[in-house]
Amino acid sequence: MGFNEKQVAGFYDARGWLSKTEPRAVIQSPCPEEKMETMATFINHYSFLLLFALAGIGLAVLLLRDGMEGRDLVALGALGLGFAFAFSTFSPGESTIAEVEEAEVALREGRPVLLEIQSPYCLACAAAKPTVDRIEAEHPRLRIIRANIQESVGTQLAERYRTRVTPTFIFFDTAGQEVLRTYGAIDPHQIERLLEN
Repeated sequence: MGFNEKQVAGFYDARGWLSKTEPRAVIQSPCPEEKMETMATFINHYSFLLLFALAGIGLAVLLLRDGMEGRDLVALGALGLGFAFAFSTFSPGESTIAEVEEAEVALREGRPVLLEIQSPYCLACAAAKPTVDRIEAEHPRLRIIRANIQESVGTQLAERYRTRVTPTFIFFDTAGQEVLRTYGAIDPHQIERLLEN
């Protein structure tokens, strides 16, 4: 918790009396809202891994409570393999661009652009991947830029477009103007309507 000037004036000295002197330094920590936002961002970006860890810990606790047997190890292994398969299949993966300038050039090409700011460890990003893949396959004139927030280019684009939530989808028209922004999911029908205009 941060301290304001009135709180600082209320510090006690070594004898337990209120100190009349000012402290030499006051350590400022983030306010509760900043801490909550940082925690929410972390959970959002790493939700897939957190879910895996919680499921694994929960299963391990159940197995240890009832006594571990050979079939229980198989269940724990199956859980691990299931998550590994899901992660490799649905993870949005790396960025499709290496530099922020590539995104700027794409916005000036006269083609519509869908910018996806995502994290490979985000559950919502993994859930949105098949939809984004389908949009990309059905609309070849639409340029889709995937920016991984874990990479420098993704972090820079997230800062530029003022978002911390993954996935964030930003649709730009042929003039490079933002016309749609959604968080968490993308509606392919909405993209189709925008491409028709």
